[in-house]
Amino acid sequence: MQQNGLVNGGIPPVIPIQKRQAFSGSGLMWRLLTFSFVVFFVMVASFVGLEFGYTAVLKNKNKNYIAQSMELESSIPEDQREKIVDFYSRLSNMKRLLDSHVRATNFFGFLEDNTDSGVYFTESFFSVDKGEVVLAGLARDYAELSRQLEKLRLSEQVSNLVLDSAVRSQNGLVSFEVTFIISKSLFKS
Repeated sequence: MQQNGLVNGGIPPVIPIQKRQAFSGSGLMWRLLTFSFVVFFVMVASFVGLEFGYTAVLKNKNKNYIAQSMELESSIPEDQREKIVDFYSRLSNMKRLLDSHVRATNFFGFLEDNTDSGVYFTESFFSVDKGEVVLAGLARDYAELSRQLEKLRLSEQVSNLVLDSAVRSQNGLVSFEVTFIISKSLFKS
């Protein structure tokens, strides 16, 4: 008899435990293997389609373009063809020359922007290949020269600034010579 859920004087009833099935890894392996084969076959089919189908289409288009260019070439007289080649050669050479052309006017604009009002330059020398600039000039006094050197030093275009000489002349002006390296991009832009 059962009272309060107990059997025969207080022993709880035995509930049968359902056995769980052990995890079967073999089903997962088959799914993974099947998926791998599907991906492999899709890749093989894509390769075969591109290799034998699309390549033939591209080769056919290439033959058509070659035929069209040959037809166009034959429609142009020989003397005009030579003129076109000569003109293209000249344009190509001019482009190459202009791309490597040195624009010294940019340098003079740089000097104008970076020269103190109490300083003027009497001589200049610059080597575009090395980017080296040598400037000789006159300043009212050493303070003006110092401001000029600081202006050049702060410029992003200038590096390796060196004061080669500074001498007060008989007329009271300071004669100086300065050397620095200037960015080559200044001559190209």
